[in-house]
Amino acid sequence: MHFCPNEWAVGNLKRRRGEKVNTLQNTLLDALALAQAEPDESPLVTRLKSMSYFLFVIHRQENLFDEVLARALVEKMVRQSEKNHCVFLLHHLTQEALQRMGLLAGLRELSTMTLVPRLPYIEFMQVLSGARYVVTDGGSNQEECYYLGKPCLILRKVTERTEGLGHNVVLSGLDMNVIDEFFENPARYNKPPIHTEESPSKMIAQLLEEKTRPA
Repeated sequence: MHFCPNEWAVGNLKRRRGEKVNTLQNTLLDALALAQAEPDESPLVTRLKSMSYFLFVIHRQENLFDEVLARALVEKMVRQSEKNHCVFLLHHLTQEALQRMGLLAGLRELSTMTLVPRLPYIEFMQVLSGARYVVTDGGSNQEECYYLGKPCLILRKVTERTEGLGHNVVLSGLDMNVIDEFFENPARYNKPPIHTEESPSKMIAQLLEEKTRPA
């Protein structure tokens, strides 16, 4: 059985054997709802509540191992942080790359940036939800921002996801002009959050229960 979050994904499996089920949305929608329902107990989340900030995530090897590109992207985020505080999420690979390029110590000293380690999912979703906009090379972040209706700039040439494209998500293509244009007015990409009556997780669970019920 193949559970697909939309008709486009169903089409990708047309040559595959098995039953294809369109759940209409990704189960990530349910995970996000659970995270938002949790109380804000993290000191980081509490502190950020009083701030206007954007979230920056860069962790893909094709970005971090291209030192010229990585330096250019970090430099742009530093300049943007002078207008709006930046919360910079440091994956282990990201921290190593910044250390190798001699950038990490200087970034830690900037009052316009808050560097945080990779966070537990619920805490990270609360940080993401509180951001004015998100700049990321993460695929799941694209979907999370789509469901939240949050402006999102993707630091990739291509994306394997369709969620939010042409709506609240801008695929930069790693074009610096596209990045600059997004930064001029990220708020224009604000959209209403996505709501659905059907829980994709519940849909999957119910169908599996029906399939495994004794005849």
